[in-house]
Amino acid sequence: MHFPSGDLGGGSLISDQWVLTAAHVVQDHLQPRLLAGDVSHRKGVELLAKKVILHPKWTVGNNDNRMNYDNDIALVQLNRRIEMGPCISPVCLPEIIMDPSPEINEVGYVAGWGRKSDNFKLLKTAVLQYVPVPVRKTEDCKNSEVTNQVFTENMICAGGSNKDSCQGDSGGPLMFRYKSEDVKEKKLYIGGIVSWGLKCGEFGMYTRVKNYVEWIKETIKETEKEDDEQKAELLKICK
Repeated sequence: MHFPSGDLGGGSLISDQWVLTAAHVVQDHLQPRLLAGDVSHRKGVELLAKKVILHPKWTVGNNDNRMNYDNDIALVQLNRRIEMGPCISPVCLPEIIMDPSPEINEVGYVAGWGRKSDNFKLLKTAVLQYVPVPVRKTEDCKNSEVTNQVFTENMICAGGSNKDSCQGDSGGPLMFRYKSEDVKEKKLYIGGIVSWGLKCGEFGMYTRVKNYVEWIKETIKETEKEDDEQKAELLKICK
């Protein structure tokens, strides 16, 4: 996602009209510009947002001095349904997996356009980056730095050993492979959303998506129902 300020943020397609991202990325940008299928800034399909929906328990505020990122999750409804293809496809939600809770030391994959380190001068890279990061105990993140940041069960700690997300990656996915033997294809599900961290290259905190699957499904269902009702009412007026 691109914003007038020049900031970058990530998101994940979960259907042909819905993007899952972090609330702190879009709370001040209700009309983000999105690019889908973009791996080198040349082949992306530009999309427009129809509606941005923040989680109702997210606290809107200044991100510069934010101490609480609990419920850092949001949905972006696109203004049209996007055509899927080799470079554009949705990532699965964790509900369809036998055990959707990433285990300690399980390796996930983070992707994004953000900085490669705190000292990296350019905000975006030339090519989409990804890195494998292991899930860690929450205590590992708590003990990595002296901080007053809030830690909750809605967060996943992951990374370490200079493998991490960084500025510009926020809202992007932390993806895991299926554990079930019934799934033959090597598909991925989104277990976390890049939320916050104390220092690039150390541990990062990710919104735990499995805690919000019901909210995601209900929000999409209700929003699309309202859209259908509005279309039906418009058709009546135009007759």
